[in-house]
Order: sequence, then C-alpha cells, then structure tokens
Amino acid sequence: MEKVKSIEQLGCYLVDKYGTQPQEGCWIIAVDTQLNILNESLVAMGTLNQVAIHPRDVYRHLIAINAYGFMMVHNHPSGNLTASSSDYQVLQQFILCSAIIKIHFFDFFIISRHGYRSYRNYPNWKEINLQRLLDIWTNMTEL
Repeated sequence: MEKVKSIEQLGCYLVDKYGTQPQEGCWIIAVDTQLNILNESLVAMGTLNQVAIHPRDVYRHLIAINAYGFMMVHNHPSGNLTASSSDYQVLQQFILCSAIIKIHFFDFFIISRHGYRSYRNYPNWKEINLQRLLDIWTNMTEL
C-alpha cells in the first residue's frame, strides 16, 4: 500500500497483514501531508495478551523520518476487537502527546483475524488546545 485513501481500505490492509499475529504487537503507519505512507514499523511486540507501548519509542521514529502524522495499529490475537482499559489509557496518552509534539495522530486501530475497529470516533478524541493541556496538568483531570 502506498497511500491511505480511506479507513476501510487501510483497515482491510491491516487485517490482511497483521491480523493473524500470535502475539500482541503495536505498529505505526507514518504518513506525509498527502497521506502517502512513508513507513510501517513495529514499535513493540508483547505476549499472547499484552504489549507495552511507550510514546518515546513511537515519536523518536516519527521525528527521525519527518512524518506529518501516523496511525497506530494494535492487534488482539484473541479475536476480540473491543478496547481494553489499557488500550484506552494508551489511546489517551497518545492523543495528549501528539497534541504537544504537533504530529497528527490520525487513527488507532485494533485488529484481529476477524476484522478491525477504528477508534477515530472515540468520544475523548478532541482537538486539544493549550488551555485544555494546562487544565489537564494543573487539575489532573482526564482527557
């Protein structure tokens, strides 16, 4: 795949490529301003039911290749496409980090052999401005 044209196109591609992995993993799809794919990278590989993902590992790579934005892909070998509480924590962490660093976080996909789910419409996925960041840091509120 060279260019992201739709969520559906990317979701089907991701299921075909990563949906049958036997361990949980996390990949990033880095894109330029025209949504041309610059790079696909494995950023973390875990066990049967968990993976540790750290923002430092993701953003280091994105900055090095001068990416405009990215999509994050996480698989569930169990086949369940529902996000766990850990998945939501990672999602919120990356929404916040992306707002600070100014690298566009376009989507978070959970995939399995059964299909995919895009979390782009996750209710807390808000445009975060400076005031919102200050409120989060000073009041310790959640996103």
